[in-house]
Amino acid sequence: MVKRIFIYYPNTVLFLISGLLLFTFIGFSPIYILDEAVHAEAAREMFVRGDYILPYFNSELFIDKPPFMYYFMMISYYIFGFTAFSARFFSAVCGVILIIVTYNYVTKFINRRIALNTIFILLSSFWFMTEFQISVPDPYLITITTCLLFFFYDYYLNRKKLNLFLFYFLIGLSNLTKGPSGVILPLIICFIFILRNHGIKEILKNYSPLIGLLIILLTSAPWYISAHILTDGTWTEGFFLKHNFDRFSNPMEGHGGPFYLTFLYILLGLFPFSFFIPQAIIMRFKAGSTKNFYHFSLIIFITYLLFFSISSTKLPNYTMPSYVFLAILIAKIIVEDNMKNLKLFSIILISLVIGLIPFLFNYFLKTSENLSSLTFLSYFLFLPAFISFIALVLFFLKKKSWYFFTGLSTIVLFVLLHSYIFPQLNKNNPVSYINSKYENVDFIVYKRMDPAFPFNNKKTYKIFNDELNLITYLKLNPDTYVMTNIRNTKEIDSLDELKIVDLKKSLFEYHFTKIYKLK
Repeated sequence: MVKRIFIYYPNTVLFLISGLLLFTFIGFSPIYILDEAVHAEAAREMFVRGDYILPYFNSELFIDKPPFMYYFMMISYYIFGFTAFSARFFSAVCGVILIIVTYNYVTKFINRRIALNTIFILLSSFWFMTEFQISVPDPYLITITTCLLFFFYDYYLNRKKLNLFLFYFLIGLSNLTKGPSGVILPLIICFIFILRNHGIKEILKNYSPLIGLLIILLTSAPWYISAHILTDGTWTEGFFLKHNFDRFSNPMEGHGGPFYLTFLYILLGLFPFSFFIPQAIIMRFKAGSTKNFYHFSLIIFITYLLFFSISSTKLPNYTMPSYVFLAILIAKIIVEDNMKNLKLFSIILISLVIGLIPFLFNYFLKTSENLSSLTFLSYFLFLPAFISFIALVLFFLKKKSWYFFTGLSTIVLFVLLHSYIFPQLNKNNPVSYINSKYENVDFIVYKRMDPAFPFNNKKTYKIFNDELNLITYLKLNPDTYVMTNIRNTKEIDSLDELKIVDLKKSLFEYHFTKIYKLK
């Protein structure tokens, strides 16, 4: 019965499964992580200001990302209000769209079996699925990039002009989502694929590059021009030079690392089945055809891997637009090689990593001064560890069901973390703690604050960068408190007029939010 339902209604089943995983927990934890806090607040301030061109954070121009995601977040705010659920709603929508589109196109280009296993790998990838639980641009970029690459390959096979125009249109939207990388990388990938198989004349003859350029410009240029004019070039200079060129050429915000760090991030992003990547890549290189969808998928993965390995700034989410295509390559080796070429070492390593998670998490809680009372949370994580052990035993017994239990272990891990463990941890973050303890208290900020304060409190804060103006303001408003989360508080600690009344350590970073008041 279940099998028949899936055969006849696959999109409905995938919609329900992915929707259940992605929508159920998005409102359980407050907005706290730095990146999603600033984006959620930037969209809120655009909505409140009625400004649909320029994003602001805490009333200051926010030169970080173009506004495509903010438009959808504003729609969600209009429907649901300013909540964590509404900020993350369309991120989850992107995840559901991605799953359904991937299934249909992989079925079209390869077959249903590979498509289903690709979807299972994606749903089992804890870190990848978590990306669709947070209010950042990446879920939008991943979905747009995946769709436009599917449209390109569909045009390559069938020569339907609509697919080509959709390809160029989505590149324009990608430019409005995250900037130049959203344009450059897809074009490089498609150029390499065509050049390798047909030569440069094919591009000029069949791919209408001038029309494509026009579509891209018409889609994205009006906003960039408007932002440039309204800010007298400040946005253009800050975004393209600092947030793009400088990110590529210099490590930003401490996010540097050796070239192989990018591959380690990929191992994390598609875990647990990412441990089969080397085998999948080797087998793909041994295959003869350069025109099929597997080879196209390989080009996508290699391009993202090399580009962000060379980039000086490295983050786990940068290569995620390639993950669907990498999952296809992994699905092929798992499905078609019938366990013959699957290495026992990879299976053991997967079980070992999942088995270590509860112990590592327990250690993290014990050594965190504000989380030591929550060590019991680590005990829940023995369940996915046990399921992973079952998978290892089944592999030894040469049972194909090892694959299902391996994926199930990380799906259970995802559910446990997002449904209960993360919400419990977040009760102890500085924003939740201070908001509960200091109700109806006015705060100002010395130099810097946790960026989650504005969104959670639906307000902007006065920021003082020098001690003289800070003290002057406090003497005029003696009931006001001061907060800061700068690492070095020597200057403010030395002020005779102030006393420290509270402090709370960040959950995931080594800094404190400190609270001061006039003596």
